[in-house]
Amino acid sequence: MIAYRKEYAGGWRHPFIDASIATDLDRLMEDRFIIGGPDECVRRIRRFVDEYGMTHLICRTFFPGMPHEHIMRELELIAREVVPAFS
Repeated sequence: MIAYRKEYAGGWRHPFIDASIATDLDRLMEDRFIIGGPDECVRRIRRFVDEYGMTHLICRTFFPGMPHEHIMRELELIAREVVPAFS
C-alpha cells in the first residue's frame, strides 16, 4: 500500500489508475491486481483472457524490502503452476 500511495497518489499519473483511489487498497485492487495462490491467479487471469482477450500480463513480484527467497518462490509458482494453464 505504501508503494502504491507513493507511485499513484504522489503526482505520477497512470493511464488506468486514478490518483483519487490510490489510497483505498480495496478499490485499487478491483479488476487491477491479481493476488493469491496459483489457483486463484489462474481463475482471475482466465477472466481477463475470456472477457477482454488479454494476451500479455505484467507481473510485479516484488516491492522494496521483500526477501529474495519470497520473490524466487513467487516466480517458481508462476512458472510451474500459472503459466502452464495458458499454454
